[in-house]
Amino acid sequence: MQSHVVMKKTLVLVASVLFSNWANAYFEITDTGKKPREMNGIFYDNYKDFTKKWHLVTVRYRQDSGELRFTYANDLAFNAMKKLKPNYPDGAMFGKVGFTTEDDPSFSSSKVPSGAKRYQLMLKDKKKYAESDGWGYALFDNKGNLFQEDIVAKTQSCVACHRIVPERDYVFSRPMLLHSDSVSPLISGGGSEKIVQFEKLELKRAPAELTKFTAPFDIYNSMTGALQTSAFAGTLDEVVPLLTDKSRKTNAPSALFLDKDNFSLVIPKKDSKKCLEQNSLLQAFRIVVQFNSKLIRDTEACL
Repeated sequence: MQSHVVMKKTLVLVASVLFSNWANAYFEITDTGKKPREMNGIFYDNYKDFTKKWHLVTVRYRQDSGELRFTYANDLAFNAMKKLKPNYPDGAMFGKVGFTTEDDPSFSSSKVPSGAKRYQLMLKDKKKYAESDGWGYALFDNKGNLFQEDIVAKTQSCVACHRIVPERDYVFSRPMLLHSDSVSPLISGGGSEKIVQFEKLELKRAPAELTKFTAPFDIYNSMTGALQTSAFAGTLDEVVPLLTDKSRKTNAPSALFLDKDNFSLVIPKKDSKKCLEQNSLLQAFRIVVQFNSKLIRDTEACL
């Protein structure tokens, strides 16, 4: 689950919001004014003990933000999410707590949680949140306060992202497997093509920040549409599977380019010995993510 907020169907980003605002998805500033600890009608204090009362359903580590995220579900959400294609009833809720991580001084190859950074809540109410696919979203800092961000703009960012998975009723989280005989509830990404568009462009006309990674290709797939116009910091890592899928189908690089300091890029590679040794059907991809002019990911993956 990537938990966020919503108000309008329109996914046109508020013109005054720049990428520096989107970046706050990971580097928020707490609103110190005396405002209600509420967002989209969801009050933090009503659910602040969700980690003690709800089911732990999955854990994710975000490479781009260095966060370890624990996702919980109330009974209604927990029972519904067991289905391959869930249809969450009104009242279903997810809660997420994001921890910063640090190296374990006694185990150098391990990272451990070092403190809660944010809480995120997601509530299903088909009527109340009809304009946001039936879900309401709220984000708070580790003390339950709002962040100093444009709520409408952040809403648009998150709605665009969650619409990648309509076949999961707009919920990213799946229950983690705890037993070896469990059957993984895999779902094909059947809905992403509705909101994800690509434009085939000549690489010689691409931004220099991309071309330095993409020789010897002649063309690349440039992501357009809602995920680009309503992108925020987390989008850079979240779109990597979509870029990879496009590169696999076209055998060409695929990119989400926001500006020279912020982009994601996937490049297909040939004859990867590493991948061939694992499985002859696997293909190698170079994955590059740059955030705020810093290269935060440059890896090879066999997929």
